[in-house]
Amino acid sequence: MRRRILPILTCATLLLGGLPGTAHALPLIFDSFDGGSSSSIRGPGFSPGTFVVSVAQPTLIDGIAVLTDMASASNIKFVIFDHAGHVPLLISASQAFADDGGIFTWKQSNPINFTLMPGVQYDIGAISDTGGLWAFDLVANSQNGITNSVSNPNFSNFAAPTQVGHAAADAAVRLFGQVPEPTTALLLVSGLVGLAVRRRRH
Repeated sequence: MRRRILPILTCATLLLGGLPGTAHALPLIFDSFDGGSSSSIRGPGFSPGTFVVSVAQPTLIDGIAVLTDMASASNIKFVIFDHAGHVPLLISASQAFADDGGIFTWKQSNPINFTLMPGVQYDIGAISDTGGLWAFDLVANSQNGITNSVSNPNFSNFAAPTQVGHAAADAAVRLFGQVPEPTTALLLVSGLVGLAVRRRRH
């Protein structure tokens, strides 16, 4: 009986929230923006994003933020598309944001729950029902195993967002979430293996 308890507790601890001391805030794990080259003016229902070309390991995304200066109070939806098929994988509920007052501000999504997977490329960003400026730069980044390319996706149609092709820039997008540590992943695997061995013996 005692042999069964350790694998079960290990798996339960990891699945229900990680090891003691694991942060559950929304840490910034990826920032596509390097201080910016310029901005792109877009009309209502049309916006740029960032093209994530690779993810080193499964990575949970808790939130998305975009850097904009909307011309007026706006409603924004945060989006994740499969790059290859232009298929929407996540479209958030609409969120209301106050007028920027002529300055760029980061607009962050409410908590989301989406896992970026290795071998899949993603188009990530947001779309607004009002026009305004969207910050961008011309430098690719790689952080925490997430790598983007200077080839921004474009999103259209606020009511039912679609991905409508790419251009040669990189919209300012931040990703928040948790990157599994190797030791955490190892413990999870060990726990699952222990359970499997125990079950097979019986």
